[in-house]
Amino acid sequence: MDWKQYCEYMQEINVFNRLLLHQRSLLKLSTNEIDCLSRIALSKGLLSAREVIEQMSSNKVSLSRIIKKLLKEGYLIRVDNPNDYRSYYLKITSKGKKALRKDYEKLILPIKILKENMEDKQFFQFMGQISHMNKILKDYYRDREECE
Repeated sequence: MDWKQYCEYMQEINVFNRLLLHQRSLLKLSTNEIDCLSRIALSKGLLSAREVIEQMSSNKVSLSRIIKKLLKEGYLIRVDNPNDYRSYYLKITSKGKKALRKDYEKLILPIKILKENMEDKQFFQFMGQISHMNKILKDYYRDREECE
């Protein structure tokens, strides 16, 4: 495949990304703030800030700022780790749940539209492929960081 074909594919991915994030201007929270809150809210147990950062595969500094902001604005609270006095877990507050619910409805609309307009098998294969591609890219970038 030549570079022109790669560029065309990248353009398609960019259009898809813009369409998915079209709702962003309607949101009170940023998409990263929503992602952070939703991971904490949907977790089966308590998560530390480090675990949230690892799950999101995001920049540690920027995500630390997001967590501090969510704590300051009352969307999250700290829960002391009984096994390590130096660390803590994050827990979503009722204010955080309310904001998340309000913004998430707007944010997930494009996924709902795709689900409603695709056959179930096609939709779940598509989502599986996205998960697989995310893993490939995460591994690639993690391996590059280890080499540098």
